[in-house]
Amino acid sequence: MPSGEERPLLLHKEQPREQPRLAGEPASEKKSIPGSFAFFDCSGKAPKIVLETAEGQKVFLVDDPKKVLGATMELTCGAQNKDRVRVDFIPAHQAGVDGLVRGIRVEP
Repeated sequence: MPSGEERPLLLHKEQPREQPRLAGEPASEKKSIPGSFAFFDCSGKAPKIVLETAEGQKVFLVDDPKKVLGATMELTCGAQNKDRVRVDFIPAHQAGVDGLVRGIRVEP
């Protein structure tokens, strides 16, 4: 479990124009939501992205960084600069989590 001073590195492939479907994940389940990146929670087994959206606060679990598509980002645990991002996700089917991250990108 990283402390607040450690900087986990979330590495993933550059996102192509068409979003590929990962094995075992139906394309119809994949969703996307824009918002402000508020917090990167490193307190659990897997990190969580807390996003402030038009629908309220959403929490997305990074269950497998290898499944996250987009540009490589270096993230620090804790409060973020509230940059506008878009998170691609699939349903999580677990309490306290709105989805499993499958992509993240900074929006203009």
